[in-house]
Amino acid sequence: MDKKGFTLIEVLVAVAIIGILSAIAIPMYRGYEKGAARQEATSNLQGLSLCLEEYFSESNQYLPAGTNPPQTYDWTETSGGVVTNGLNWLTCFTPQKAAAGALNNYNYELVVSSVSAYVASAIPVRGPVTNDATFTLDNTGFKNGTPFNPWPQ
Repeated sequence: MDKKGFTLIEVLVAVAIIGILSAIAIPMYRGYEKGAARQEATSNLQGLSLCLEEYFSESNQYLPAGTNPPQTYDWTETSGGVVTNGLNWLTCFTPQKAAAGALNNYNYELVVSSVSAYVASAIPVRGPVTNDATFTLDNTGFKNGTPFNPWPQ
């Protein structure tokens, strides 16, 4: 009698192996996603800082003439993928996304507290970084995260 097929033990062993591999692979993948999102945030903050320094080198202040500090500006992305900023004087900053076609994982906020000082923040809003650290960068180059979520290297 020649029967072809798998025994129940063989199927259970295969399912156990798949379960063990996925228990290892899925958390590692989520860690890579979070790392990419954090890198997105910090590189965008550095890009914003470069734009502000360029503006400062031309006008000797971080705000347009006639604007009184403190001023707060937001780069908030809606669910439609449109970034609104209301900054007609600082056009060189467009937040870059970690993945093509995806929404930004962070919203960006710029607070100019005086004509010679600013703090830029990346605030986590969605994706793998929801409830994660807020990263900041100021005009002196000081980078701040949290002790458990420092700036990625």
